[in-house]
Amino acid sequence: MTDFTGSNTPAEHRDSWRTPPEIFAALNAEFVFQLDAAASEKNRLCRL
Repeated sequence: MTDFTGSNTPAEHRDSWRTPPEIFAALNAEFVFQLDAAASEKNRLCRL
């Protein structure tokens, strides 16, 4: 995997980004998501 040159984010957190809530809310209003398939338990935006 490519190194994130200049990143101060610890390696174990680099792939843990969540969709910003305002973007999720706008898209969810149209598509009514039932699953956040790329999320972890800590950053999910849909309930199971």
